[in-house]
Amino acid sequence: MTKNDKPKLISLDYFAAQKANVQSPLQEIVKLLSREVNRHKLDYHQLKYIFKAVRTKCAVDVPRTKQSLLERPTDEELGHFFKSIKNPIHSLIFETLLNSGLRVAELCVLEIRRIDFEKSTIPVIDGKGGKDRTTVFGNKLKDKLLIYLQGKNNRYLFE
Repeated sequence: MTKNDKPKLISLDYFAAQKANVQSPLQEIVKLLSREVNRHKLDYHQLKYIFKAVRTKCAVDVPRTKQSLLERPTDEELGHFFKSIKNPIHSLIFETLLNSGLRVAELCVLEIRRIDFEKSTIPVIDGKGGKDRTTVFGNKLKDKLLIYLQGKNNRYLFE
């Protein structure tokens, strides 16, 4: 192969069956792989290893998807949202989510004893992906939470 030669790219149309009774090369590969997976009783992790090894051996790159950050609502949009909430406890729940960085599942299992009101921090144990982290919250939210918790003997923040 010379410098000016371009690698041959095979069109996906080549792999599609041209007639209903004829199997395409992709269909034949799927059939062959299915037979071998069943014959050797391969599990998911073994099959994943095989495909990774084939990608490496054949220099097939895995396309990376760009992960974009979600756009935070404007102050005006947030104002409309909070005005539409009639129950003050529901409003406090959303305010806690917004101002603490907690995920919904993390807030649902948040025990009051874990909140450090002096440092305004919340340790998240076994969060998304099994990871631990610490989130912080502001004084306004701290004051509202302390008022909400007065006279309550809850285990979880919101019960």
